Amino acid sequence: MSLSTRRDFLATTSLALAGTVVGRRLGAQRLSPEASRSSLSAADFLPTPMAALDLRALATSAVDAAKSAGATYADIRVAERHFMSVDAGMDPLNGNTELESKFLYGVRVLAAGRWAFVHGTIPTADTVAAAARSAVTTAQGYAKLAPSRADFAPAPAVTGEWTTPLQRDPFTVPLQEHVALLNAYAGAAGRVRGGGMGNRMIEWTRETRVFASTEGALTTQTLVQSVPKVGIIADRGMGLVQLLVPALAPASGGYERLTVPSIQDQIQTVTEEAVRWASLPRRSMDVGRYPVVFDGVSLGTTLLHTFGTGLELDRVLGYEANASGTSYLSPPNELVGTPVANPLLTVTGERSAPHVSAVRWDDEGVEAQSFPVITRGTLETYYGSRQTVPALRGGESDRAGRPGATPGLQGCAVASDASCPVVVRPPHLVIAPGQGTATLDDLCQGIAHGLVLCECRWVSMDQQLSSGSFPIVSLLLEIERGKVVRRVEGNVLQFTTAKLWKSLTTLGDAGTVRTNAVELVKGLPWRWFTQGATAPAALIKDVDVYSTRL
Repeated sequence: MSLSTRRDFLATTSLALAGTVVGRRLGAQRLSPEASRSSLSAADFLPTPMAALDLRALATSAVDAAKSAGATYADIRVAERHFMSVDAGMDPLNGNTELESKFLYGVRVLAAGRWAFVHGTIPTADTVAAAARSAVTTAQGYAKLAPSRADFAPAPAVTGEWTTPLQRDPFTVPLQEHVALLNAYAGAAGRVRGGGMGNRMIEWTRETRVFASTEGALTTQTLVQSVPKVGIIADRGMGLVQLLVPALAPASGGYERLTVPSIQDQIQTVTEEAVRWASLPRRSMDVGRYPVVFDGVSLGTTLLHTFGTGLELDRVLGYEANASGTSYLSPPNELVGTPVANPLLTVTGERSAPHVSAVRWDDEGVEAQSFPVITRGTLETYYGSRQTVPALRGGESDRAGRPGATPGLQGCAVASDASCPVVVRPPHLVIAPGQGTATLDDLCQGIAHGLVLCECRWVSMDQQLSSGSFPIVSLLLEIERGKVVRRVEGNVLQFTTAKLWKSLTTLGDAGTVRTNAVELVKGLPWRWFTQGATAPAALIKDVDVYSTRL
């Protein structure tokens, strides 16, 4: 794509009397290298954003059409999404910039006791209204084949607007500034002998999403997210070590969050750590059971793959059995209020900024809440949606006065994009750190022989999430007499979920806390979701270690 100006991609987005929005969307396009060296911004190449008023008009036309066609309930998510990827590559003068603009919508209706869903990409009022009527016809057809009643939990009809808190919109920042920032990161890593920077890329998303329903809900949210893909590497002849920078975790917010001066100091510190680990000799461990110290990233990843996914009500109730799986945390009415982990563990769910999943309202029009998930090892609640909560006894779990928010009214209904069905996803999960002083080194002290698990960003789980293993790509370090002495290769850690969390022995202090985000899949076909967690380091006393060598 040659260097151009916004005028070349100008789109008309006013709503005409005939109910048509005329607009041109920009497919995925790569800019020329000259663009990355210019003072132009992504906004100079992308179509002019559709007015929120026009998006709301499209949404209300769809729900009105569905109601007129006989729907007892209907909602729609309408969104325009702009995407930007800036990759500094290995050439400090020529960055690679990719841009994309999409319009998406998804209509869900309840008619004759059955649900139906229709989605599309054409931004016209006539098209979305026709889709809504088609969804009603489909639902009515389902009812003729298998009559049933679909319950839907009541919720207040909310209205309003919300924007991710930010100071600088990344889509208005000159492209040359994006590239210069990535090069500055690389320069900070390069100041450490033996270390450097591998990936140098940042992905930005800005989406305006409107939700409307026949109950009268009408919300508009502009969501801005960054996903830095910046990796530190070191190789001292003992094999490559790769680490990520804590301050560069995926998050919501503006360009300013990536320009804090302390980030470059943190990059240098992480690079020094990578060089230190890369200098260690390597060997494999004997098969056995060992105490393992988890850094904050690894504990957060473990949380997301176990309690994060395992407490989703649609999964627990079997709605995902033929897709992403079920959950060992069942039946929910019997487990709420019972111990599921060591009393040291307290977990809170929240969807506030700057977490990557931050929103004001979820994709069913429910206001997002902060709520206890696990308190001192005791399960407080599950995550639900307005569709899933009626399946529980009495319309909600029998919480016996537990403080957890009612499942379905916490703000955990999520569509990965506006054209996808709504599923249940966990909020950002936060593990409270230990009360005393316990650094990562402190957790290692007193261990005669054990391991440290670092930078784990993926856990392989079984279909019920009852057991799993940590992949060999994670950084494993061997502890002898309280000190890290080697890197470990040729081994994998395996665990039973319930036993793992009950084997939690010590939590690290606030200084060990790390925020992490991983991509998890759900649905059929699978959809990717970025999920976040904040966790301290921790000592777990018994983890099985197996050999991967033949």
